[in-house]
Amino acid sequence: MASAVETFKRIIDRHLDDGVRMPVPDYAKVCVMNEYGYAYFTHQGKVKAMNYSTAIFLINDDVLALYVRYEVGDRSQKYMVKTFDKDIQVGDYVIVPSSGPNGHLAIAVVCDVDIDVDFDSMSIVPWVVQKIDLAPFNETVQQENAAIAAIREARFQERREELASTLMNHKKIKSLPLAKKKERGVYD
Repeated sequence: MASAVETFKRIIDRHLDDGVRMPVPDYAKVCVMNEYGYAYFTHQGKVKAMNYSTAIFLINDDVLALYVRYEVGDRSQKYMVKTFDKDIQVGDYVIVPSSGPNGHLAIAVVCDVDIDVDFDSMSIVPWVVQKIDLAPFNETVQQENAAIAAIREARFQERREELASTLMNHKKIKSLPLAKKKERGVYD
């Protein structure tokens, strides 16, 4: 495994001058998993690298670290992200950069808030683009459901009146005792 550690050191050295730009490859002996299932690389004092994407946590106490989860293919991934928005809570939806090569955005759900940052991790910690406010969407859906219910009721009443009018115009149906008004148990 010495070759893996040496490879890891070379990769870290490439990133020292301009900061971490890409995640470091996975090596079992230098990769650690924390209590949340978040994997990160550790150099265990052998390499003094700086993950510049976590530096903001050292210079600004208003930055909040979160874990978010979003679907990647057929599996669910959990990632650390950062934000200034203190109103974000567990269960909120946020827009985050995806981990794909094209730099697309993804919608993720917040799993944990105000977590401790591991400054020895070499994983890039991206910014939350924004929290998704579902209130206008939910209100629109609720209004649409009310409109659909009113339309269904109106169509039901219209169809009922149409059928009743059609049936009451037939002489055979009009002559049936059931079609006549009932008073005190006796038909007219």
